[in-house]
Amino acid sequence: MYSRNYPSRLLQDAVDELSSLPGVGRKSALRFALHLLKQPVDNVERFGQSIIRLSKETKFCKYCSMISDNDICDICRDAKRDTTIICVVENVRDVISIENTMQYNGLYHVLGGIISPMDGVGPAVSNAIFDAIGVRLRELPVLPEKVWKGIQEKNAR
Repeated sequence: MYSRNYPSRLLQDAVDELSSLPGVGRKSALRFALHLLKQPVDNVERFGQSIIRLSKETKFCKYCSMISDNDICDICRDAKRDTTIICVVENVRDVISIENTMQYNGLYHVLGGIISPMDGVGPAVSNAIFDAIGVRLRELPVLPEKVWKGIQEKNAR
């Protein structure tokens, strides 16, 4: 629906899409859209293509579920990683945060969400997640005893 607040339907559509992003209100979306209008067309096309490629070409590592350009992420392919430790995290942002500390050298397992009974993510999903982690552990060359013990304790509850 066209709004009198914007002189163009194209601008309205851009603001609507940009403001659908988390943390981006309508004022910021308008500022972004007006900024893009001032950029050379090549820059805007490159920006748009990077978003399209992100959506179409991003893969999830078959071992840890981290985002990757390949079927196996760089972390899982890194022979220097300690395969006896797996850090189980809620999402990709957690991996990025931990990696930026440069203090952890183990592997990861990305759950892709948190177990939250209040949001309807309960025991069935929880069991599926733990089953997936168990499969992951069995595929590793060295069994990470610490994580395995933690999973067994969690399932015993």
